[in-house]
Amino acid sequence: MPAPSILGRLFSKATGQDSAHRKAGTHGPDQLTSKHLAKLESLEQRKQQLLSDILTKRNELASAKKELQETLHTIKTEEKNLLHRIEELKSIEEELLTKEGLLETKQELLARKEEQLGSREEKLGKEEKALSSERDAFEKRRASLEKHVQKLSSAKATLERDTQALEVALRAINHDLENKQTLVKQITKRETALATLEEKLRNREKAALERENQLESRHKEFSHFEAEHKRRMSDVEKLTKQAGKLNTAIADAKTDLEWLESAHAKRKKLYETLEARAEDLETKELKVKEVMVLLKEKENLLAGKESELKTKETTLSKSEERLSRRETQASRVQAEYESKKTLLANFEKEAATLKQQEEAVTARQSEITSREEDLNKTLLTLAERENAIREKEKIWSGKEQVLTQSLENLKTDKTKIEESILLGKAELKALSDEWDKRVQVFLENRRYVQSEMKRISQLKLEDMSVLEAKETELHGLVGELEDDRESLREEEDTVIAKIAELTRAETRIKTREQRMADWEVKLKTQEEDIFKRLTSAKQLEKEYATKLAKISKTKELKEDLPHLQTEYDRYVELTEKIRAKLMAQGIKLQSRPRKLKEREEALKDRAEGLKIKEKLLSAHEEEIKHEEALLKKDETELYTRMLSADAGAEIGESKATTPHGDIYDVIERANEMLASGKLDDATRYAAEAEVMTSKVAAEDRRLLLYDIKELKANIKLAALG
Repeated sequence: MPAPSILGRLFSKATGQDSAHRKAGTHGPDQLTSKHLAKLESLEQRKQQLLSDILTKRNELASAKKELQETLHTIKTEEKNLLHRIEELKSIEEELLTKEGLLETKQELLARKEEQLGSREEKLGKEEKALSSERDAFEKRRASLEKHVQKLSSAKATLERDTQALEVALRAINHDLENKQTLVKQITKRETALATLEEKLRNREKAALERENQLESRHKEFSHFEAEHKRRMSDVEKLTKQAGKLNTAIADAKTDLEWLESAHAKRKKLYETLEARAEDLETKELKVKEVMVLLKEKENLLAGKESELKTKETTLSKSEERLSRRETQASRVQAEYESKKTLLANFEKEAATLKQQEEAVTARQSEITSREEDLNKTLLTLAERENAIREKEKIWSGKEQVLTQSLENLKTDKTKIEESILLGKAELKALSDEWDKRVQVFLENRRYVQSEMKRISQLKLEDMSVLEAKETELHGLVGELEDDRESLREEEDTVIAKIAELTRAETRIKTREQRMADWEVKLKTQEEDIFKRLTSAKQLEKEYATKLAKISKTKELKEDLPHLQTEYDRYVELTEKIRAKLMAQGIKLQSRPRKLKEREEALKDRAEGLKIKEKLLSAHEEEIKHEEALLKKDETELYTRMLSADAGAEIGESKATTPHGDIYDVIERANEMLASGKLDDATRYAAEAEVMTSKVAAEDRRLLLYDIKELKANIKLAALG
């Protein structure tokens, strides 16, 4: 449409020029037409060039429009993609917020669990303090028992020294007896010499009457001796009673020792179980600490993930800012595109008005060229922006992949955390259940021990006034035992002294029995020869007087003169008047030595019994030492086991979970029967438990035998009650 107007204008200008030339002069027409034709041709050529240029510019503008539309379409699609991605990021943010809420709830649960674990740690601390106090008390009791054993060993040493002193005294007594036997032999020799003298004194009737009076006095002395012998026999009976009391006291002391041993074993067993439980608690604490460490590590991982999420959120916010910038840039491009549209519209308007503004074509061309340059620049900027957008898309795709990977990692971490939380919950539940069971078992054992202590205390209060039945009064009991031991030592000293007196009395009785036997023989011979001796008594009187003078001069027989004189008088003064008396006295003398021998044998038996009891006491002390050595060995073995055992292994188990729980059940049944007063059933169950322990290993059998010994001691105490 604008081309014809331009051609018309050119044609009108040419015709105007032709008319002017025609009016101006009268030159030749050929010259004018050739010039005009040349101008017309040049104008046509220029017209064609302008038309071709305009067509090319139009094509270029159409292609630029298409490119701008395509870029706008791509920008719109990118905007849609960006909106979709923004929505996805919002959904991811919502998921992250939900995950943060779950993490906060899990952190709250962890805090609660930490509080529960703290309370349990406090309980464990209190129980450890209680265990340490019980250990201290047990060590004190053990020290007191060791002191008691030392005192017993010192008492044994004193007994050994006393027995050695008694042996020395017996040796001295035997030596004295040997000396006295030699004296008796000398006296017999002298009596044979006096027998020859007695033949000379048979005719001394006056002396016989005097001797009869002396014999009566001797009879009185003999009756006095008999009364003294009875008194000494009563002393011997009193000593036997005291020995019986000593035996009962020794038996009581043995029962006390047995009870102390059983209490020591029981305390040791409780100490071992408490140590095992303390080790269990330590292992459980280690497990809990490990779980806490794992939870803390997981919390740190969660914190790291939260920091990563925060960094990703910051990157997302930055990317959103970049997207907003891109939107602003796209709006600017769109505004520029709209302005270009308006410019194109204006250019079309200007092209339509080229007929009227031929002078402004060049200027318009310059403007078009400048605007083409601007368009090229804008196209270049658009291309650069497209490249930047593509690079950002690549970066965004990489970030999107990182986000998807991080989301997958978060999901896997979430599943792992949930699994670990479930495992932690299961472990905590198992720990809590096991702890509750152990607490219940500990409380049951504590109640059992308290009931046993109460029962033992009741038995002691009812049956044993000497041994009072409280655990707190154990030191008092040990003091009483020491006092009893000292009193036993004193009584033993008195018994030993009385035994020495008895041995001296036995030696005196033996000498007197020997004398009585000699007297009996002599009486028999004298009864036969008395009549013969009376006839020859007067003749022997002078010889006897001379021999008495000689004997009085000798120093060896000076001390024996009164005894010899009395015996001589006794032999001479036997007459027919007192034959019946002499015969009766002879019968009595025959019976009395037999009684004295019986008493002597009884005293020997009592002495041997005391020696046997001393041996038993020493053997019992050796057994106590042996058991203490075994206990120390068991303690060292347990200590080495505890050191070499695995930290997670459970060492101390309750009676309900031990491999010998059946034996403990039988022992508990026996204790129940004992508490209900059924002693026969209790003894039967004790025997059954003892038979069952014979099939157990030696290490475990020792601990079981301690409980069975304690049970038997309680049954004996109940039977005595």
